[in-house]
Amino acid sequence: MDKGPAATFEPLARLADEIRAEAWDLAMSVVEEGLRDDAIPPLARLGRIGQLGDMPTFIAELAEHLLHPKPERLRRGSPLAALVRDHAREREALGFAPRDIVTEFLILRRVLWRLVLDRSADFEAKDVFVLEERLHDVIDSLVT
Repeated sequence: MDKGPAATFEPLARLADEIRAEAWDLAMSVVEEGLRDDAIPPLARLGRIGQLGDMPTFIAELAEHLLHPKPERLRRGSPLAALVRDHAREREALGFAPRDIVTEFLILRRVLWRLVLDRSADFEAKDVFVLEERLHDVIDSLVT
């Protein structure tokens, strides 16, 4: 998988730092959106820590990939792929259907994309496209 075009480093580094620093809050946004309209029904049965699972850790790791994309980070057996796999297994053990698990990651993509769009004034137009491509690549590669 190609790393894609280079993005302007400084604004991207700031965004990655912000994503890492806000990983817990971003994960909470995923949970809140998952609870809204019963998008992910099993979330309602869990306490806050159970609702979050490994999502904050995954978000922090994803920030590193947005800044420094490496194809090997997305391969099966990589630490990031193992984190996603373990999260999915924990979710299945808690009664989540595969659809619920995929929905959780799709919601994460939306939450992160909203953050990117909120910060888009800091980026050149081409950089927004680079971020979009990287975000889609990481979610698509790790969830499928």
